[in-house]
Amino acid sequence: MKKTLLTLLSVLFCAISFAQSVPQGINYQAIARDASGIELANDTLTVQFSIIESGTVSWQETHTVITNEYGLFTAIIGDTSATSTSVGSSATFDAIDWGASNHSLKVEIDYVNGYVDMGTTEFMSVPYSLHAKTAANVDPTDELQSLSISGDTLFISSKNYIILPTPTLLGCTDNAALNFNSLANTLDNSCCYIGGCTDPLAVNYNPNACYDDNSCIACVNGCMNPLYAEYNPLATCDDSSCVNLLAIGDTYQGGIIFWLDGNGGGLIAAPSASEGVGEWGCYGSHTQGADMQSIGLGAQNTINILSANCSPANSSNLIAVNICANYTDGTYNDWFLPSKDELNLMYSYLHQQGLGGFANSTYWSSSSFTFIFAYRQNFSDGAQSAGYKDYNKLVRPVRAF
Repeated sequence: MKKTLLTLLSVLFCAISFAQSVPQGINYQAIARDASGIELANDTLTVQFSIIESGTVSWQETHTVITNEYGLFTAIIGDTSATSTSVGSSATFDAIDWGASNHSLKVEIDYVNGYVDMGTTEFMSVPYSLHAKTAANVDPTDELQSLSISGDTLFISSKNYIILPTPTLLGCTDNAALNFNSLANTLDNSCCYIGGCTDPLAVNYNPNACYDDNSCIACVNGCMNPLYAEYNPLATCDDSSCVNLLAIGDTYQGGIIFWLDGNGGGLIAAPSASEGVGEWGCYGSHTQGADMQSIGLGAQNTINILSANCSPANSSNLIAVNICANYTDGTYNDWFLPSKDELNLMYSYLHQQGLGGFANSTYWSSSSFTFIFAYRQNFSDGAQSAGYKDYNKLVRPVRAF
């Protein structure tokens, strides 16, 4: 059972006026608390009352009650709102013979998992005023107290009163926190100042967030290993679809792989049908930033040559970088002229392996040497040398992935 209920306060009884008819009922009020002593505020409970006569149940009934903000609930034993359990020797509440012997009240409360015995208390003199309807010596001066409540104060008709304790409501009392609780009066260390996605299965899970701001994004399934051909850069949840490990010579993303960096990236040569012929361009002028030779720098060389806006020495010729920049395989438009070292990789790992359909002729790199010379490579013997920028040579576009 999640909560153990405790009843506090004494059993309180209705005022009896000795007129022609006597009200049948006994007022009962109590405060329900959990095992830690905290009031069960605004809860629905089922209470079972048993009138015990000399150890035997004389009458039994149940009530469904709702506690107030202080955990206080009220029931009238014997009222028409009660539900008889048909247990006991008395057919009705008003048939109880109060004058026959001593009577006790047994209280049981059911929160969710069955009744819990709250104890049995012997009735004192007050309940026996119910017997006055048959008594011969009724004293009209007898007085029973009535009860009322206002705010946190319990009033008795004799002008006495009791200040009820303030209920404890745990929560975050810092109005600067994301989960500030304006009803809480006791800080419970739950205050949260970092919002975000708290679902560990979401794409944007934030392990530092203590308050969910409904920003969670569902998984995108796919292969998350960039070393495989099935790699999906948008995937956030691996679905075990990684099957084909990338290798040099594979047809991939618009061309043929001729270099892998070991981290899921590499270089691709366009198919042989994409080859063009043109001048290097910029003959007789220095091309700022186009003299880089290393792997991974061909793309920047190409950008810098394009920025120089060179014209061919012969107006009928094309310029090598323009051939690459204007090339598209229908999907990718980021092709460039390879650097000196990238061109050599293409020669070593494709042409010498009989891949790529290269001609045994000379190809331009994007690496400038001087004002009039740029690096080139002869694919018949692999020799790299500097050649005049205004000569027509073969061009093979490449792209990085």
